[in-house]
Amino acid sequence: MDPSHTSPKTARTTLQQMWQTRPPRIPEDQGSNAVIAGVCAGIGARYQIDPTFIRVFFIGLSLIFGGGIFAYLLCWMCMPRFGMTLSPGKAIIIPSTELSAAERKERTTGWGLVIGLILFVPSVSAIGDLRAVLVTTIVCLGAWFLAHRRMPLPPAGLLPGKTSPPPSPA
Repeated sequence: MDPSHTSPKTARTTLQQMWQTRPPRIPEDQGSNAVIAGVCAGIGARYQIDPTFIRVFFIGLSLIFGGGIFAYLLCWMCMPRFGMTLSPGKAIIIPSTELSAAERKERTTGWGLVIGLILFVPSVSAIGDLRAVLVTTIVCLGAWFLAHRRMPLPPAGLLPGKTSPPPSPA
């Protein structure tokens, strides 16, 4: 096996590319068939997967490991709304005076998500097992990695400010 495929630099580059090309949320008011916040619709659009499959994935994580709701809320916190570059998580750390009206709405959403994340921390759920947190995390990150590996470049026009696809790692 070529050692360059396992080097820390390659892994770091891949993780950076995964983060920079993470899917946007596509809520119903922006034309998707979103059920809650457009997280599954955004993931489906980014990786060309049926959003229903993504919904079943989150429900399965909730029923099997107890962390699906937490994972969904975390995705919502980290995914910017379609057409925006600012996620709710980033909006809460920027002073509201520096935000536009739409970004202030994301800030409000971000604070609500913080409360939701605290309420749904898997380690304090009925299962109460930290192994469930670890398994949920591994399953989610593994699924994201495999989806990214299958389709490293997002469809044209999905990410704001990206006129051309990001360069693939060398």
